[in-house]
Amino acid sequence: MFDREAVRALGQFGALGFTLAAGVMLFAAAGMWVDRRFDCAPVGVAVLGLLGAVLSLVKLVRDVQRQTDH
Repeated sequence: MFDREAVRALGQFGALGFTLAAGVMLFAAAGMWVDRRFDCAPVGVAVLGLLGAVLSLVKLVRDVQRQTDH
């Protein structure tokens, strides 16, 4: 009924989206901690949130390239 390869690919690409969101949220949470600790709001959230987004996007691109090369 279902193509096993298609279902597996869907799961892998779905996990990539979760990884992207988790990376941004983790860095933003760290930024919130920095803001509270050093009373520098919203600099910590902005800087670490953007860093998390960039690093997560780089990982996403590398993972997609790795999966499409197979």
